Amino acid sequence: MSDYICFEIQQEIIKRLPVKSLIQFRSVCKAWKSLIDSSEFIAGYTIPHTQPRHLPIKYELKDRQETEVKCVCFVDDDTFPHQKFAPTVPSLLEELHQSRIIDSSHGLLCFYGRYHRKQRDSCLNAVTDMALVWNPSLRKSIAVVVPNVLKPFSSVIGFGVCRGTGDPMLIRVSYISIWVKSTRISCIPWQVMVFTLSSGEWTSLCGNLPRKSLVFTWSSAVIGQFIYWFAFDRFEDDGRLEFRNLIVSFDMGTKEFSEIQLPDSLADIGSLFHQPELAFTISRLRESLVVLEYSSNTTELQVCGVWMMEHGDPKSFTKLFTIKAPDARIKRTLGFSKSGKPPTFAVYEPCSEHVKDLEISATEDSVFVNSYTESLLLLNEEDERVYSVMASLQSVEL
Repeated sequence: MSDYICFEIQQEIIKRLPVKSLIQFRSVCKAWKSLIDSSEFIAGYTIPHTQPRHLPIKYELKDRQETEVKCVCFVDDDTFPHQKFAPTVPSLLEELHQSRIIDSSHGLLCFYGRYHRKQRDSCLNAVTDMALVWNPSLRKSIAVVVPNVLKPFSSVIGFGVCRGTGDPMLIRVSYISIWVKSTRISCIPWQVMVFTLSSGEWTSLCGNLPRKSLVFTWSSAVIGQFIYWFAFDRFEDDGRLEFRNLIVSFDMGTKEFSEIQLPDSLADIGSLFHQPELAFTISRLRESLVVLEYSSNTTELQVCGVWMMEHGDPKSFTKLFTIKAPDARIKRTLGFSKSGKPPTFAVYEPCSEHVKDLEISATEDSVFVNSYTESLLLLNEEDERVYSVMASLQSVEL
């Protein structure tokens, strides 16, 4: 091939190949291996349009005292949900307790949980928070120890790949406890830390931090250059602690936070106890941000309203449809397939209101789903490498 086609054209052909072929073609010649292994090629590689996305579902099964981590992956094409397979999960994932999928970005899945391992010279368990970043296409993963936080802080984790640099990134946002009044938190400093794979280190952010009155939730989504969290803004009204819903975004390029205001119908919740039947989460639907509004009353089964932010405009949230699963209560909408179908324990078709059971029996609240496309990220990383943090951050060295 190299005798008849110039190398520039070879590059154009190679970058249109699926990951499996690229891994094989690294053995053809040194020039191809050097090209495919280069950081520029890895960061710029995008999956060919002919390759489908995949929808992995992570769940847990409990047998007496043992908890078994399971993962099943559905091919997100016209055959969904009939074509599925069980990927080999990283061994470290099986050691993460109460793990959840944080998000997926550029072919990488990020899990977060509590890591337990017995120390060599002690009968005590080493326990630490850990994020696991996994490329299912390459069957490679890395782990990152997350710095601990102390009261009155709680924390959430965000994950994404910076579009401009192709650098995987973790963000730990430590916010003040929800029950602390805003008048008491003015002297408490913010704690926002960022981990980038290129540096292998956690660093603290100092500028453009969120307002201290904000309370973050674990509901997040990464779309393009931004990581989004569903959040509350707390304020006091006649001595009562009141709340208003909003969305906080983080730009992975500029490392700046912004706020996105919601329509009054989604934002106004008043006191946290006034409407306990309402709950909200966010998700990604065809590269757009959606808000999921759960509600129920005495005459109707629980339903889920789907609101989408159109064209990236934070002022244009439009209600797409309402999920009404027949003969079932909707606990959570876990995500959306390529067609817009939300794959929960069952697949719901909005037009026909038909529900198909996915035949997944799992521990309650252990099921997490996301989507990924093939990528080459982590190609040059050592499999299952653990990035620990400095002793000054009071974490456990593995």
